[in-house]
Amino acid sequence: MQKSCLLPDNLNLHIHRPACPECQAYMMLARIMPARMGFELHTFECPKCDHVHEMMVETDAFGMSSTPRQKWS
Repeated sequence: MQKSCLLPDNLNLHIHRPACPECQAYMMLARIMPARMGFELHTFECPKCDHVHEMMVETDAFGMSSTPRQKWS
């Protein structure tokens, strides 16, 4: 079961928000899930056309996201 949590308002300042490949609107981060060691899977959703895009993101030793790496769309 997935659980939700509230995040600080300034969090979006540190998150890469890709443009939607369908309509070019900025996508919203929907969820972050652990992937393999040193990576997270970020899921983005387009508020305009509902397209879903997933991106593999490398994390550093402290679990902070650093370099986005595209997985699939």
